[in-house]
Parts: sequence; C-alpha cells; structure tokens
Amino acid sequence: MTQLTEKAGYKMVLRLLLLCFLILNVYQLPVDAANITVNADGREVVFCDVQPFVKQGRVYLPVRTFVEQFGARVEWDKINRQVAVNIRDVTTEFTIDSSYIFTHNASGSFVTQSDRVPFLMHGRTFLPLRVLAETFGYQVNWDSRTSMVTMRSQSQTASTFITYAYLPFRGHLPNVRELEVFFQTNRERLNQNADPLALSGHLSFIARQKAKDMIIHRYFSHESPVYGFPTEMANYYGFDRGVGENIAAGMPSSDLVMSAWMDSPGHRENILLPRYSQIGVGYAFTPNDPQRYRHYWVQMFTMGTVPVVQIATSSVLM
Repeated sequence: MTQLTEKAGYKMVLRLLLLCFLILNVYQLPVDAANITVNADGREVVFCDVQPFVKQGRVYLPVRTFVEQFGARVEWDKINRQVAVNIRDVTTEFTIDSSYIFTHNASGSFVTQSDRVPFLMHGRTFLPLRVLAETFGYQVNWDSRTSMVTMRSQSQTASTFITYAYLPFRGHLPNVRELEVFFQTNRERLNQNADPLALSGHLSFIARQKAKDMIIHRYFSHESPVYGFPTEMANYYGFDRGVGENIAAGMPSSDLVMSAWMDSPGHRENILLPRYSQIGVGYAFTPNDPQRYRHYWVQMFTMGTVPVVQIATSSVLM
C-alpha cells in the first residue's frame, strides 16, 4: 500500500513538473521581457500573465489585457482577423499582419502606417504599445535605463507615424494593396511639395467596383459599358462631384503599378495635381482572366476639404 502511494505521489509530481514546463513554453516570449513597467497618468498598468516585451525595437503588449484596464470594449472578427477597440469616443481598427491602423475620434477619422505589424501568439493579439497608445491620445515616453513606459493623456497628440485623413464610408475598409498605393501616392506628392491626399472611403468603394467591373465585363478602359465614364460611375454610386481616374492592369504589386503610373505623363499628372485633395483606390484580382491581366488597379481623384493631421517630427521610439 505504501509503495502504491509513493508511486502515485511521484507520478503527480512528474505531471506537475510537465505542466509547468508546458506553461513556460506556451508563454515563452520571443525576446527580452525584462521587467518592463507601463505607467499611464500616474497609474501602473497591471499585466497578470503575459508581460510586455521588446521585439524589433518596440515594446509589444497583449491588446485586450492592456485596453480593458481603461474601460475599453474589444471586438474580434475571426473571419477577417480584424480587431476593433473602443474607448469612450475613440475607436481603433486594425488587421493582424497589416501595418495599417484606422482611428475614429471627435476630430475625424485617420489612417496610420506603423513600422511594425500586430500579430497573434498563443491566442493573444500583440501590438506595439506606442501605436495603440497614440491613437487614444496618449503621449508616450520610453526610459531605456529603467525599462519604463510613461503615458500621459493629451488633448492633442501628434502621431509619431505617418498618418493621413480618412473619410469612412458605410463600413467599407480598404485592403492592404489599396492602402499601399494610397501611401505611395502621398509619398510621391510630398516629394514634389504637393499636399497629401485624404483617403475617401466612398471613392475607394467606387474604385474597387470599377476594378471588378473591368473583370466582369472583360474590358480595360476609362469608359465602362455599364456605368459610362468615371464621373458618371461615381454619380451612379452617390458621389456628387467630378473625378479624375488612373487605371492599370497586369501589375502584381503596388510598387510596380505606381512605377508604371509615375512613368506615364498623364497618370503622373493626376497623381501630382495640386487641386486634388481626396483619392479612392481600388484593386481586384481574378485567377482566371480571359484578358490575362489578372490584377486590376484604379485610382479616383477629386477635390474637397479634409481634416488637418499632426505628425511628430521626432521621437525616441520603443
């Protein structure tokens, strides 16, 4: 009887050791997690199980654990791998493995391009602290000597990352390829001292419809057999202003399509035209294309007032 009890005890100890080993491996962080402290307006943020850690020069944290301490509501779209975080009158939306983040607040809506992407690890969503905190109006400071992040709420916070005005439309969310073209377009404009464009959700919706229309009706032209010319198509979808248009087909990446447009005088003129203030970008793909283009790209340009965006000129990043 004693031998059986001892054997059972040994087995229990072994099971506990194995369990601890598995837990440590499940929550093994990819890089340095040496006692990082996060302080928001004088209050320490508590992380119960998974601690903040440094990866590729940024402090990452588990999104839900972090934001729920500020009374936030978190929504997870499993199909599209998208996260929406709402704190009071501010909503932030981002997609796993995408560097683009949408923010909606009392001043308007904005799209930011981070230099890092959110990712999933063991069922948790991780995002660089600075990116998330700035979207909710916090100024972020990093002290490398003490491994402390200090967050202070501000009435107006300049973004450390490239940020432009966004005009949302009925739940339409531009995809990664469309956003790549948008940010590259503004980069070209800024290089020529032209004002950056705002991203119009409405025009982006129409531009994507135009890209799909070219696939469905097997044509490549500014004139649609269904909707007519670009302004007529925009008017059909409820956009009440005139638009200019660039189209392209066959280029598999945003870099290639932007290079082709910038090498074409007429397309380049549209991209750099000072009077334009808004743009919509559309992209569509079909694996079986009788025209053999497969990739279809559309830019639509128009005029109109847009919010001013503040971008920080320098910052010590972490």
